[in-house]
Amino acid sequence: MSNTSPAAAAVTTKIQLSPQAIRVLGNFSSLNSGIAIKPGQNIRTMNSDRTVLAEAIVPDTFPTAFAIPDLRQLLNVMSSLCDKQAIIEFKETHLVIENGSDSNIEYYYGSDKLFITPPDKQITISTEDIFFSLSGDTVQKINKAASIFGSDSISIHPDPNHSDIIQITVHSNIKNTTAHTWSISLPGSYKKKFNAIISVSNLKILVDDYEVVISHSGISKFENNAKTLKYFIATEATSTF
Repeated sequence: MSNTSPAAAAVTTKIQLSPQAIRVLGNFSSLNSGIAIKPGQNIRTMNSDRTVLAEAIVPDTFPTAFAIPDLRQLLNVMSSLCDKQAIIEFKETHLVIENGSDSNIEYYYGSDKLFITPPDKQITISTEDIFFSLSGDTVQKINKAASIFGSDSISIHPDPNHSDIIQITVHSNIKNTTAHTWSISLPGSYKKKFNAIISVSNLKILVDDYEVVISHSGISKFENNAKTLKYFIATEATSTF
């Protein structure tokens, strides 16, 4: 029988970051240089233009609130100087990364005033007007086409020949009607004609399978099928609904 008292059974201050959490943090570092994390399993970030808000639920439980102004540096420290079994201990002012028995790293927290943080209020979409599914394979193809063309925007619009098909088009120059394009057709539904423009710089989503909703109010939501990851992305002012 255990003699552990309730006080001794305190929440642990040590965790080993899961591959999923590291993957999410790596993606979030492409949106914002810093991150402020609260106790629990939820991680949220927002880009500096406030046009993307990302939320994730990770397997790890963070025991305390802390802020890291240079998230990419921390991830580089962990990937370059630590092995995969490294343990992170959360101290009052810093992290201690225990890398086996022969080395430790002390990495200090910073102020969340040094970077943009998302609002506490949850985003809600007032009207859900356009729906379609996006596979991880399609996400990769969009990224590849945008990279090849040097695209700055993609457009999402109805297929002119089918009322239940939506097209995603990557443009080499969206302002030039004779510019090169790559398009893919996907099953979807919509209430009226539209042309939603999304900046490629905002479309920094992890490769996954998503359900996508777009509102005529100018916001889109990409939520993965596991319900553990979502991105709220503003459509561009040149969109039409």
